[in-house]
Amino acid sequence: MLIVALLAPLACAPERSVPAPPVRASAAVSVNAAPISADEQAAFQEVNLIAPIPAVIATRVDEHAWVDQLAKDFPGRLVPSLAKVDLNRDAETPIAKAIGFNVPAAHAPVGFVWNDGDRQVDEWFPQGVGGFERDGRHWLVVTWYAKANPEAASDAPSYRGARLSLIDVTDPAHVSYRHALLVQDARLTGDKQLFRLGAAAKAAYTQGARFAPVPIHAGGVEVYQHWVYVVDTQLGVRQFDLDRLFTAEADPGKDRCGVVDGKSYAFDYRYILPEVAHYQLDGAAPYSCLSLDPATRTLWLGQYLADEDAARSAITGIPLEADGRLAPEASAMTFPRDSDGGYAHRIQGAFRQGRRTWLSVTGQSLYEGSTARLVMYEDGAKTGARWRWPQGAEDLYYDAGRDTLWSLTEAPKSSLTRRDRCVFGVRLGSYQGP
Repeated sequence: MLIVALLAPLACAPERSVPAPPVRASAAVSVNAAPISADEQAAFQEVNLIAPIPAVIATRVDEHAWVDQLAKDFPGRLVPSLAKVDLNRDAETPIAKAIGFNVPAAHAPVGFVWNDGDRQVDEWFPQGVGGFERDGRHWLVVTWYAKANPEAASDAPSYRGARLSLIDVTDPAHVSYRHALLVQDARLTGDKQLFRLGAAAKAAYTQGARFAPVPIHAGGVEVYQHWVYVVDTQLGVRQFDLDRLFTAEADPGKDRCGVVDGKSYAFDYRYILPEVAHYQLDGAAPYSCLSLDPATRTLWLGQYLADEDAARSAITGIPLEADGRLAPEASAMTFPRDSDGGYAHRIQGAFRQGRRTWLSVTGQSLYEGSTARLVMYEDGAKTGARWRWPQGAEDLYYDAGRDTLWSLTEAPKSSLTRRDRCVFGVRLGSYQGP
């Protein structure tokens, strides 16, 4: 029997409240690993799991205090339930409307393309996808990051930071959604690790009091209970709370964020989702994508690394406590292989279920109009399996109740290059390994 968690039962991660601008803890509580037998060591080496795993430490900084104060100071701004959110945009269905979509019908593809504005906007790029159910409604969430210069090769963030789309997919034929701006405590703007904007970007807008944008790549997102986890490439994980969604004022100039003259602005976004905690992870950077295995209540973080950057890319598992906190140390790590037997690289999305790791990878050879692939690697196998996958595919999210593996593409619509911006799901059971 394969054991995928090596550590002893874990306590909650250390935390500190932040009535004033937080300073990250310099150390986290460490938990000693359980003794590992020689047989277990050999078994883990055989299936490509590290034993013992390197120390991957999660240090938690709690930020609930400022969010609770925001709710007290602006009680009329707190949204009582998701049912009260005004979903002001309609997506286009079915997924067959997506230009260049290359998933065969045998995999029962579903999904949608964004409305015309979001389908073609070149400042915002969708990255992560997750989902949940509440009050009989089926929701997807998608993270986007704002790019300072859409024409540049670099991913330098715009001052507008990152946003989250709340998407009601209860009726697959009628999909509607709303964007909310992700925000953090404005007192953190002096912390270069939490607020990574250059002088020019800071000067491009008016920063008010109380809250500020979150300028991160937002490459992956997941939901557990009412908690939203967004991966931060350099830091680790940012945590938000769907029960702490606030409204904001109209801002036609789209150049103010925070409380200015007693009013809340968010670049004309009418909803903001404040950060309630963040985790500094040490030992498995960069953190490029994120998924949740609900069966083991484990968050899996993947690395985007090219083959010239590293010999192999890690998928690291960190348990979630019942209250939604990350455990202080990782419990497992794996290095999945591609179909040629080499280690998988350029991982945009990763999902792990049982002994299998599913990957969304890009930068491959051109096939069926795409350089992306869906890869499956089973522990112990010498090679993985791969299938065609839409161009520019990113994060992965698995809806176990519907056996649907979701992903999304980032590039704006282009008839010339046969690319489109869509969110799509496939029936995972239709994919079989070698």
